[in-house]
Amino acid sequence: MTDGTHIPQDDLALHAMRALSPEEAAQVRAHVAVCAECRNELAALSGDLALVAMSVEQHEPPAGARERFLNRIAADARAQGDRQPATTPKAADRAPVVSIDTLPRRSASWSNWIAWGAVAAMIVIAFGLEMRLRSLNGQLALQAQLLEHQQQANARAQMVMDLLSAPTAQHIVLTAAKAKPAPMAKAVYMASKGALLMQASNLDPLPGNKTYELWIIPTKGAPMPAGMFRPDAAGNASVVMPDMPKGIEAKAFGVTIENAGGSTTPTMPIVLAGAAPTPGL
Repeated sequence: MTDGTHIPQDDLALHAMRALSPEEAAQVRAHVAVCAECRNELAALSGDLALVAMSVEQHEPPAGARERFLNRIAADARAQGDRQPATTPKAADRAPVVSIDTLPRRSASWSNWIAWGAVAAMIVIAFGLEMRLRSLNGQLALQAQLLEHQQQANARAQMVMDLLSAPTAQHIVLTAAKAKPAPMAKAVYMASKGALLMQASNLDPLPGNKTYELWIIPTKGAPMPAGMFRPDAAGNASVVMPDMPKGIEAKAFGVTIENAGGSTTPTMPIVLAGAAPTPGL
């Protein structure tokens, strides 16, 4: 403060933004050199502008700001001439300033609030755009990874097609190793004569206290024993013309494993079984 005069905040802001002419800027510098309050105000404005300089695009000064500043400087010069004697060197050399009596200092105007609101909005928008950019970058990275996997799958499928269609490719059929043939038996039976013939092969060997037993399963009644047998070392065995009653109509035949002396009823499970066809067919 000097002699009760200050430079308005709008003009200090114009000076901080380097929007004044060289003559105007020189006058402001001369004033703030001797006015601590305006000097502090200018320092605060300069600091605030520096913080947003990287995020806010520069604009032209408000319309008429230069003319308003010159008018205030001229008015203050006339007021200083009226109050100071012409013979005082310091008064003549002192830089003219604007009187707060004629032009009140405006600490907060609507234009200032609008400008700072725009700055805040731009900061919020910039932050939102940065977050959106990060999200898009993540999506692009995921899409690139999926595309790479798809390309690898396509290349593998093409290799399979090339192999299948290559005229020089060898096609090999693999089968199970040679296994032991399954046990089986064939029987010939004539009910009217009670004649029976059975030939078995590929039978599993049995311990000494066990035997195979052949059964006739008649169309009526319980199964009837039709002879016991043990296979040789090659798994072959036969039943030839056992003592059988005549006229027993057979529905099926079966083979079980019984104790060495045989049984009057079959012991489950039945290891071989076959249905008897209609005679003459």
